[in-house]
Amino acid sequence: MSGKTEEKRHSVEETEAALIELLPAQKYKLNALARVRAAGIPGFSGDDLLQDVLARVLKGSRPWPEGVDIIAFMDQTMRSVASQRRRTHRRRKEKIDIMTASAVQTGDDADDPSDVIEQAASDDLGADQMLIAKQTLRQVEALFPEEKYLGVLLWRAEGHTPDEIKQEFSMDQTDYESASKLISRRLLRFTNGQKE
Repeated sequence: MSGKTEEKRHSVEETEAALIELLPAQKYKLNALARVRAAGIPGFSGDDLLQDVLARVLKGSRPWPEGVDIIAFMDQTMRSVASQRRRTHRRRKEKIDIMTASAVQTGDDADDPSDVIEQAASDDLGADQMLIAKQTLRQVEALFPEEKYLGVLLWRAEGHTPDEIKQEFSMDQTDYESASKLISRRLLRFTNGQKE
């Protein structure tokens, strides 16, 4: 008998129920995390990543461990799937680079070798942009530990109207104006490098 204990997992039904019960702010946080995790993967958006992970989770191929927050579990799963996608893309790109280099050496019609260098540079830029996006997301999340304010901010960033936001977060006009002022103050202080 091995010394390992089996980790308890939630059923697919429990996982589905937990995902359905997510608050609007939690859903937007999950979408924001998906966009960050998918950054730099050509042809694969945050929505694609989230849908891929939801399919895996709801099929039961990625079970949710008991005692782990659902958002943390989904984020870790998205990170794993995104990493797998990046590796696959990198292997394909390496094969294309080898084929292009071979074609250039033999004189076949192929892309200009400088295109390969330019593509590699743009991939590095994508990695830098992904790192900056992750850092910025963490900083903004730290500014708004209250999920309601983070949700309002994300909804505003996505172009929703004040009426839609008030309805989604069960706010009256006064609540919305107070939240907007608090968000503005915190963001202003953040951009000026100050703490509240």
